[in-house]
Amino acid sequence: MAEKSKDLSKPRKTLPQKMVHGGFWISFIKIIRKVLSLIRLLVIGRILAPSDFGLMGIALLTMSALETFSAFGLGQALIQKKENTNQYLDAAWTVLIPVSYTHLTLPTKRIV
Repeated sequence: MAEKSKDLSKPRKTLPQKMVHGGFWISFIKIIRKVLSLIRLLVIGRILAPSDFGLMGIALLTMSALETFSAFGLGQALIQKKENTNQYLDAAWTVLIPVSYTHLTLPTKRIV
């Protein structure tokens, strides 16, 4: 019983403290992702021939650009919406279907 009262007596974190803590973890995760991406590129660079590595770089750049330009923010907007979102969910679904199709088929099409 005394242990429970010790846990309750701990001061709670304030909102700014929580924001700083969350910001730290988000930044840490982004840095780790970048480091792992660099390691992946170094390993693939050693395996592939220079021309193949360049081709892969072009494909990754294209996919990254598509991902950036197709991020409409629909998910974030729907999360923040307070009222009934059924109509908005249908619209978001309809918009995201062609975008997903493009993401899947564009890399397999030949550019002449």
